[in-house]
Amino acid sequence: MNAQTILIETLWGGVFAGSLAIRLTAPRRYLVMSFLGGAAGRFVYDILRVANRSEALATGLGAMAVVLVARMAFVGRESWPVVVISGVLPLAAGKAMVKAMWHLLELGSLEGEAHQKAIQAANADAGEVIIISAAIAAGASIGLILMRFIRKEELFEAA
Repeated sequence: MNAQTILIETLWGGVFAGSLAIRLTAPRRYLVMSFLGGAAGRFVYDILRVANRSEALATGLGAMAVVLVARMAFVGRESWPVVVISGVLPLAAGKAMVKAMWHLLELGSLEGEAHQKAIQAANADAGEVIIISAAIAAGASIGLILMRFIRKEELFEAA
């Protein structure tokens, strides 16, 4: 992957995040930050993948970048969740999820060894979806904790 490919993937990550923010009916004033959050997450992901880091680590740190961009842009709390949600969704394990669904759909028409291979492939893809989803949750949580330390906010609020 070269610099041009990383730039294109970064732009598409931002466009996807901005589109999701529109679909999630975010106010117009949050669309630019949604774009920047998605672009930042995808940029961090691609840079770490070029550096031969695991997909889970790259996804987690990409999610952390989205949270940091979203929290730095807004002083209050009313706006940043939509930026985070739309920004981390481009990092999701969509390819693995589609492959897992495909393997599950073809189970009914397979027999014998092909059936067993499809089950194993579906399990492997489902495992990848779970790992990537957990990496997103962990990265977003760590980013939130870091921002609270940086801004010297209380970690746990009174209910």
